[in-house]
Amino acid sequence: MPAPILTPEEVAQLEKEAAKQQSFADALSAAVPAKQARAQELEVADGAFKKFFDYYNDDIIAKYDAEKKAISGDFVANPITEADVEGPASIDGSVRTTPSLPATDIVRVDEFDGTPLAHTDVNEQQHIADQAEIEDVLVNGYGSGAPTTALTTTSITPASTTVSVTNTALETITAGSVYVVTDGVNLAVVEVDNVTDTTPMAPPPPPYTADLDITLIVPSSGTIGAGAQFLVFTGFTNGERTTKTASDSSLQPLMDSLIDQLEGRINDRIDRIDEELAALAANEDPDGTAEIAAATTAANTSKTFLTNYLVTTDISDTGLASLATERGVRSPFLVTRLSQIDAAYTGQTENYYDRRYQIANDRGNTSRGTLRLQKATEASAATLVSYAASAQDAVDAIDALLNP
Repeated sequence: MPAPILTPEEVAQLEKEAAKQQSFADALSAAVPAKQARAQELEVADGAFKKFFDYYNDDIIAKYDAEKKAISGDFVANPITEADVEGPASIDGSVRTTPSLPATDIVRVDEFDGTPLAHTDVNEQQHIADQAEIEDVLVNGYGSGAPTTALTTTSITPASTTVSVTNTALETITAGSVYVVTDGVNLAVVEVDNVTDTTPMAPPPPPYTADLDITLIVPSSGTIGAGAQFLVFTGFTNGERTTKTASDSSLQPLMDSLIDQLEGRINDRIDRIDEELAALAANEDPDGTAEIAAATTAANTSKTFLTNYLVTTDISDTGLASLATERGVRSPFLVTRLSQIDAAYTGQTENYYDRRYQIANDRGNTSRGTLRLQKATEASAATLVSYAASAQDAVDAIDALLNP
């Protein structure tokens, strides 16, 4: 079958239509450069606002947040970011700050005001508390009451969470008690979490039996077999601590473990202090200059002391007293520093939470924001390009029909 033949009227109409579409495409394409130029102008304008958003958000608030986290472990789990401005500017309803019509102000979510807070135990205050506890154990032991008789256990391994025991007076074992268990070679420190009496009724006890849920404060150095004793540890003497040698050789692994734990907590503190120093050095709060300088000096003083202490890790009375003195200065300072940080967010010459939100809204507001206008203009330019391409496609389709 031969191809269709267009009538003169059809040809004329197609040529007319092609001309209109070409004119439309040309007009749309001609408008694109102006839109793109306007978008570039708005990008410059938004960039000026963004400088201040970054200043409040990244250079001040985020630095206080980082310092606070290193000190106390409290932090904003989902802090404000650039995405919280870009979302409203792009009318992205999946972003938490994008308002619903008729509202145009971006949503002031709780994170704009520094809440809600999450917590991590990786912080200097917790490390100080842990450090102090280890110092106390070295001197005073675990503070458990002495069992009336020796206990025997099935076995303890480095992964044990339960153990069975027998004793002539079971009531002396209570939840919260801490014992050293040793077979003369291997040693573990056991905290009793729960006691389940398993004593049979006949024959009449003793012996008493029980299943204990335990936490290994110091995991066993090997398998501790049946017959090992639960011992009450009342601390090392100053002489033992001076030489770092336990008079009872079976307790030497405990001394070594406690020294390792002490050094670990001190090194943890140095790591947190380094984080604090980094945050302090980068903080650009003009109102906090004096407080930042004082906090920097205090942090460096503690870091220097702790670093020097680790050269010998002196756990004698003299060495432990020096640790206590440093803690006695550092701990209250950290409390004061946290109050300064909280005050700095809102209570100085500028409320940084307010300024951060205001600048974010100046950029992302869905009716007037600088970034919103930029995004809208960019989208408009992209739409013109798309429409021009569609019109050109129509011209090409007509040309292909007229000129096969």
